[in-house]
Amino acid sequence: MKNLRRYHNTDILFKSLTQDIKEKMDLDLNSLFYLAISGGNTAVKMFDYWINKNLIPISWERIRFFWVDERCVPPNNSESNYFQAKKHLFEPLNVPMEHIFRIKGEKNPQEEASEYGNLINNLVPHKNNKPAFNTVILGTGLDGHTASIFPNNLSLLTNNDNYAVVQHPEKPQMRISMTGTLILNADSIILPIVGKEKKDIIKRIISDDKEDLYLPGNYIYKTAKNITLYLEYI
Repeated sequence: MKNLRRYHNTDILFKSLTQDIKEKMDLDLNSLFYLAISGGNTAVKMFDYWINKNLIPISWERIRFFWVDERCVPPNNSESNYFQAKKHLFEPLNVPMEHIFRIKGEKNPQEEASEYGNLINNLVPHKNNKPAFNTVILGTGLDGHTASIFPNNLSLLTNNDNYAVVQHPEKPQMRISMTGTLILNADSIILPIVGKEKKDIIKRIISDDKEDLYLPGNYIYKTAKNITLYLEYI
């Protein structure tokens, strides 16, 4: 099921997204909810909405937080996705550390990708013989990348590992990213795209043009069985 939802207001977009997460959590009130989150500006805006404006009751104590991707930096580095989530979400909510499973960006990337993939295997319930998050929240860049799968690294879309190491195409920074196979095995995928600078990439992500199939965001959208795009049109 593919859903496209368009909003002219970021707060309304995040309200709708949050309501959808609550409804997914309400399907089984007695189970933990396994959520993979991303980094970037949109994620920070979403966290700030949850802390400062959200009125929808979320059972935060049931959520176990994991990461879609992480930069290979220490956890106190401002570029760390974990650092931003800690600052904007976990500390304000007083989320217990035992509910948070970060990618250790300060470790050897190859070793951590393998270890984090094994952690996911052991903790997250399986379907199709692979871990299946209840929800994966993605983001996208102006180049159409999602997670840390960039247009020059399309092999990660079909990589059978849970996580892999990738280098940013324009700088020497290394990252650890969830692969496309793990993303697509989630029960649901959420992709919020906000900001007027994203108008052109929105068109390409939902495009049927064959050239756009080489965009990771387009591939995930076209291939996913259950994905919702929350689009801000300004």
